[in-house]
Amino acid sequence: MPPAVVERVVADVARDLADGTWDARNGELRALDACDAGLRLVVATP
Repeated sequence: MPPAVVERVVADVARDLADGTWDARNGELRALDACDAGLRLVVATP
């Protein structure tokens, strides 16, 4: 990702953690023993 995008996303997450927005939206995740977030790696070659 371009550095500007990374910086924006990191700033957004930091703000949401600081003001409680993240916890209001996702706080229930803290109670889970495990979470399958569906991470996938897609690789394409020309």
